[in-house]
Amino acid sequence: MRLHIQQQQISPAYEGSEAGAVATPARPPSMDSLPIQQDWERHKSSCKLYTEVGNSASNESKLQRHLRLWTARFDSSLTCAIVPALDLQNNPTNIDTHGLIIRLQPRKHSESGSRFTLQSATVVPMAQLKLLYEAAGGNAVFQEHARQRAALQKKSGGREDYATMLVIAQNTGDDAFPGDRFDTDMRCGHLPWIFYALPNQLLSSFKPIFLTISFIQSPQFRDPSLAWRETLMIQVENDIPNRIVI
Repeated sequence: MRLHIQQQQISPAYEGSEAGAVATPARPPSMDSLPIQQDWERHKSSCKLYTEVGNSASNESKLQRHLRLWTARFDSSLTCAIVPALDLQNNPTNIDTHGLIIRLQPRKHSESGSRFTLQSATVVPMAQLKLLYEAAGGNAVFQEHARQRAALQKKSGGREDYATMLVIAQNTGDDAFPGDRFDTDMRCGHLPWIFYALPNQLLSSFKPIFLTISFIQSPQFRDPSLAWRETLMIQVENDIPNRIVI
């Protein structure tokens, strides 16, 4: 499955988004004025599986809670990072064959949604992501992901798709959350999340990243010097996530 890029459909913002809605970082200029669409109607069916299987905030560990808050806070930053990370402008089929793994470690911070430091951001083959979820018993989530991708592509005529990102938070270091029964938490997708406990005390969840052709073809992503990893690092370390500006 792939996005079918049609240059004549490029626009400065997502179709159906509110006029003037753009995501702008507080400081890094390389990510200025990137369009982001927050459309619940498009996302709710793909989120339905996660809600039915395991949305239980009352049973959250501290690691789960703060990772949920972190992924919500930096959602736009992660979306902006995955396009250049997978080189989707030049190789749109990479959305089928690769994903992005983000590794985090707890840190002290006054903002509850910013209590992780970015350890690494690595592009990996999709097969590697599938192996992680197979070990966690998460085949149903990957199957639903494939079904939702196919449905979205068909509905949009190949102009919209979901990319795959996995965020792993390892509860180690001087600022590790005390009293957690999980050493590591993995997540990948839109809220709400579903978690899986792996044999090595890894906790897993799934997050698709909603993308459109117009967003992928945004002029900002055409800069060959765009340092997506460094930009993401700056945003995370300085707590300046991309924002939706209406």
